Amino acid sequence: MKSFVLVIKILLAMIAIAIGLFIIAKIKIKNNLDTKLIVVKVEWESLSRFQNKNQLYTYQLTQLFPDLAKSNDSIGFLLEQHQNNKINYSNCNDTLIANQFNLNESFLVLKRQISDTIRHTTTMADSLLNLMEENMELLNKSVKQYNSKVREFNLYYSTFPVFLFAKSSGIKRQVYFEITYGVPNEDPIAKKNEIPDWQRKIEEENGLVE
Repeated sequence: MKSFVLVIKILLAMIAIAIGLFIIAKIKIKNNLDTKLIVVKVEWESLSRFQNKNQLYTYQLTQLFPDLAKSNDSIGFLLEQHQNNKINYSNCNDTLIANQFNLNESFLVLKRQISDTIRHTTTMADSLLNLMEENMELLNKSVKQYNSKVREFNLYYSTFPVFLFAKSSGIKRQVYFEITYGVPNEDPIAKKNEIPDWQRKIEEENGLVE
């Protein structure tokens, strides 16, 4: 009888230890996820500031060349859309990516129109275009830094048992921002949808996509 009671006590102690270790592991993983997520959000906030600067310069450019801007119907709409939805851009999402892709493409069209129709741009226009190029260079560096932190987060997220705790806590993989400013891009949303299911599954398991 004593040996039976001892066995029960040992089992209960082992169960208590296992539960304690489970709780400790869960807390540690949650803290790691939160820390990595904060780093991603800090990088996103930095990226957003450069994006907003880019919006401002683009808007100022349309004010210098209103006739050309009018012929490029999408640019005014995209600027307005970005302004109206800024509150929804607290993190990277497909709506923002589509807006920024289209805005970048519209800017390239406007820039070509300015070069083709005006032999000598004004000093103000030259200054503004130079500011835009400098900002886009910083913006592209910020994009790389953001994507690097997203990759770190997603790779950690995809490991076992992290993804189990993450899903139970409502934490999701973070979204990559795959646009290079100032040059033509492939439509990232269309490209994302073209990925075969088997490839997408592998990339998700390795934290390469959301």
